[in-house]
Formats: sequence, structure tokens, C-alpha cells
Amino acid sequence: MGNFNFLLKHKEFEIFAKPAISAERICVLDPNSSITLCRTSMEGATNWLYGVEKKLSKLPQNKTLKDLISACEFRDLVGETLYKSLYRLRTNANKAVHQEKIFNQDCAIAVLNDLFYYLDWIEQTYTEGKKALDVLSKLRF
Repeated sequence: MGNFNFLLKHKEFEIFAKPAISAERICVLDPNSSITLCRTSMEGATNWLYGVEKKLSKLPQNKTLKDLISACEFRDLVGETLYKSLYRLRTNANKAVHQEKIFNQDCAIAVLNDLFYYLDWIEQTYTEGKKALDVLSKLRF
């Protein structure tokens, strides 16, 4: 069982669960593609969040992932620590997509950890009776 399979219990999370699961599966074989899939998952989760969270009813003028996660309302909602993880994930993924950098397995795992932190936060915040997972003790490869 993978680290992201807990998301499959929620049909509404499928759009970002599947790329996360795929990213985990290929992180050893193809770190750059894994990181790219992490970005796909993050973007799906962020778009989902903008669709359900009343505090995010006002979309930024530009709807790029950078603009969505940098919006003051989004940063206030997720907090500075999670925002920094998402910013790091996005910038690393951009480098992976544009082949500016060839990442190794350790970097891919670090990006997966950032994604896990975000998706776990979404699950514990937007589902009933959930308790936050301890990222460092639960994420296993």
C-alpha cells in the first residue's frame, strides 16, 4: 500500500490522488517524471481547494499555479510552513519539466514529502473526523 492511497477513500480527491500515487511509484526509476506528477497532483488539489473553500472565493487575476498559491487568502489558509513546501515543490517541478535540472531519487522523495504534507492537510481539514498524519513517521519508501 502506497503513502497516498488514503486519498482514494474520497471520490472527490481522485483528481489529485492518482497523479500522487503514480509519482510515488516511479520516483526511483524516473525522479524528474515523479516530480512533474507531484506538480500535477498539487495543481489538481489547489484547483479543488479553490472550488470548495469559501475563503478562496476570489480568484487571482492570473490563474497560474504560482498566483494561486501566492494569493494572500491561500497563504493565510494553509500557513507559512505549508506555503513554503508548496513553493519549493512548484519550483522544483518547473525545473524538472523544463529539464533545467536532472533530479535524483532523494530530491524526488523530498518533493513527494512536500506533496504528502499538503494532501494530508487537505484530507484532515476537509473530511469528517480525520486526524493529521505525522508526515515524517508515516511516509515510507
